[in-house]
Amino acid sequence: MSTPDHVIVGSSIDWPEEERRQLEALCQQPSHGTVFGLWSDRPGDALTLEDQLRQEWADR
Repeated sequence: MSTPDHVIVGSSIDWPEEERRQLEALCQQPSHGTVFGLWSDRPGDALTLEDQLRQEWADR
């Protein structure tokens, strides 16, 4: 199926059972929308927070 601006392509994949289970487990994880702003209550901006976390890791 296609429109003037887009072409829609589909395919069928035969996954091994273990890989299919792993993919299904990944799909059950929280989506971007549910975790967006998860650290919004932390003080400072993102770069400051990143520097602090990197320093913690370096100190280990």
